[in-house]
Amino acid sequence: MWVKIRELLAIITVLLILVGLPFAVRYYHQKMILENYGSDVQVFDLYASATGGKWITEPVNGTNYWWKNFQNCDTLKVELGKPVVFRITSTDVLHSFAIPSIRELRKPIDIEPGRWHEVSFMPEEEDVFSFLCWQFCSDHHESMHGEISVVDAPQRNFDQKSIK
Repeated sequence: MWVKIRELLAIITVLLILVGLPFAVRYYHQKMILENYGSDVQVFDLYASATGGKWITEPVNGTNYWWKNFQNCDTLKVELGKPVVFRITSTDVLHSFAIPSIRELRKPIDIEPGRWHEVSFMPEEEDVFSFLCWQFCSDHHESMHGEISVVDAPQRNFDQKSIK
């Protein structure tokens, strides 16, 4: 009888680990990583994928890489005057990331599979900047580009007389 109880407890433990681990990883990402930047910093996670030649903003991992049809990140909107941080990784092969119109980010940065790289800049004017992969990575390399659209933050100053 004790053997059956131990087997049942072992099965329950394994199931709890399998179900709980993805939630623990997500919690760690939200609480430990993103909160280190502060509330005024705009943080974007970019995943470079040679499969289909895409820059992806949704998390890519071993559980969804093979079956999910990810959408290419065509345009990222950032607010004027707020710092921007790109956390970039590759899901498969060596890529390079560059924003040719921004002086500090003109030189390509090698993005290695499984390693996170941080790129930051301060948008100082409303404009549209292109980002792209400089490293030939696959047959779909030519589609690995996107845009960063810098927009002015919405005005939040209210006339006190109009709020009654």
